Formats: sequence, structure tokens, C-alpha cells
Amino acid sequence: MNAEIAQAVLRYYDIPNAQLTFLGQSQNITFRVEILTGDKFLLRLHVGIEAAGDSYHDIWREPLVIQSELLWLNAIAQIEKLSSERQEAIAALFLAELQDEKKWETRFAATTKGQYME
Repeated sequence: MNAEIAQAVLRYYDIPNAQLTFLGQSQNITFRVEILTGDKFLLRLHVGIEAAGDSYHDIWREPLVIQSELLWLNAIAQIEKLSSERQEAIAALFLAELQDEKKWETRFAATTKGQYME
């Protein structure tokens, strides 16, 4: 299901024909995304609070914390020195509601588009 969410995010941001590679899951689910130009970036999905079952890390799944992180990413993208050395970073919040086992979950996905570092 997470790959389907990632594909939905890519469609939402009009990134067609991208190759997704699952990287891992901890507090987030991460994918490497490679587009037709050969550029790569990271797509990180925040796991919904209801689905996590891990009260220790719940704070990192709160919408205000996620929004704070996105503001930080946008601030980094505005630094001219970083922008000249890397592609411009774009951070955005995508909210999707999905029905999973007759239960609605809210999931947040943060995307950071820039040079992917392996």
C-alpha cells in the first residue's frame, strides 16, 4: 500500500514515469525516486499516528511537527550557497486519506526534491 501512496504523491506533483525504490521504514517510509532525466530525489512518507503503534515516537508524527520540518526544509532551500551547489529543494505537504481495513487513516507525505545523495 505504501508504494501506491508514493505513486499518488508523484501523480499529485506531476512527476510521471518515475522509478520508485523502497529504501526503508522507521519513523517514516522512504523511497528513492528517479525521473526520466536521470535526476534522483528522496520521497519520505510520514506514517499515520493511528498506524504507528509506537508511542515513543508519536511526537514526530504530529501534523505541527511535520509542518515545522517542512518549514525548515524550505528555509534550507532559500540559502543561496546550498541552492548553487545543489538543485533547488522543494518541500511540500501532501495529505491523503486512505481506507485500510474499513478504517480511515490520515497519512502525511513530505517530499524533498533535490540532489539525491547515495
